[in-house]
Amino acid sequence: MLHKADFLNKIVDVLRDNGIGKELPKQKTTLHITSDNGDAHDFRVVQKGKVVPYSYDDLRVMCRAIGAVIADSVKRGDTVYVPDIGKFAVHKIKARHTYSVNAGEVKFIPETYTIRFSPCEKMQKAVQSHTEMQRFINATTAEDLLKAADEDDGEIDDYGD
Repeated sequence: MLHKADFLNKIVDVLRDNGIGKELPKQKTTLHITSDNGDAHDFRVVQKGKVVPYSYDDLRVMCRAIGAVIADSVKRGDTVYVPDIGKFAVHKIKARHTYSVNAGEVKFIPETYTIRFSPCEKMQKAVQSHTEMQRFINATTAEDLLKAADEDDGEIDDYGD
């Protein structure tokens, strides 16, 4: 399980490894130069801002802002598409009747709304590759491993048994 602190720390590491940071404000300096003739000129010197890595607190603020935007959009019933992650959408669950075994009676459940997440194709492929890896890890014998490999490519290989 990846807890929120670990999640944010991993994001900070990825940003640092890729040289992505925030730019500090640029410093501006005005030079007042007067010539021998008495002509005065002002020159502005702008120093390039320094790029520093994002901190844990910066990312925590960003994640809270993203969460607030998603929550606000979902409250209005909008679908939110998050690039390279997926979409969040409101889903209506119809009103229905159900039988309570404990009480022995039929109960009415009113309609409710829930949020659904649909991963993007990139995320689905990541989950599929994890599932395939688990099949290989869980194989106990060489025969199971060959069987898993055969299932993976859809062809039966003849290994000359």
